[in-house]
Amino acid sequence: MIKIIKILLLGPVALFSLFLVGLNIWGLATLGTVSPDPGALRDPQANKVVLVTGATGSVGDGLLKAAMADGEVEKIYALTRRMSPRLEQGQSSGRVEVLLHEDFTDYSILTKELAVVNTVLWGLGTTSIGMESDWYRVIHEDFPVN
Repeated sequence: MIKIIKILLLGPVALFSLFLVGLNIWGLATLGTVSPDPGALRDPQANKVVLVTGATGSVGDGLLKAAMADGEVEKIYALTRRMSPRLEQGQSSGRVEVLLHEDFTDYSILTKELAVVNTVLWGLGTTSIGMESDWYRVIHEDFPVN
C-alpha cells in the first residue's frame, strides 16, 4: 500500500520534472533563433525616443542594450538611481541621456523629457521573495502608474 502511495505521489513530480527539463532543452536549442516577422505592421514613428527604467538591473540592462542596438532608436532616456558601465557607454555615445531620479512616485520634474518619449520600456522591479507585500505593490503598481 505504501509503495502505491509513493508511486502515486512521485509520478506527478517526475512528470513535472521531465516537463521542466524539456522546456529548458527546448529553450537552449531555440535561443536566439526567434525573430520578429519582417512583414509585421509597425508605426514608423514608434521607438524613436525611448525611456528605459531600471537600467541598472538585469531586465532593465537588457532593455537598454536592445534599445542601444536598434538603429531606429534616435534617443534613449534612462531613468535610474545610479550609473552602470552600460549607461556610461551609452552616455558617451551621445544616444543615451541618464536621468538620475530617486522618487518613482513623482515624475513632475521630467515633464520635458516625457513629452517627447513615444516608447517606455519598463524594467524597474524586484523579486517578491522576502519582500513585504505593501512595498512590493508600491514598486510594481504605484511606480509605473504614477
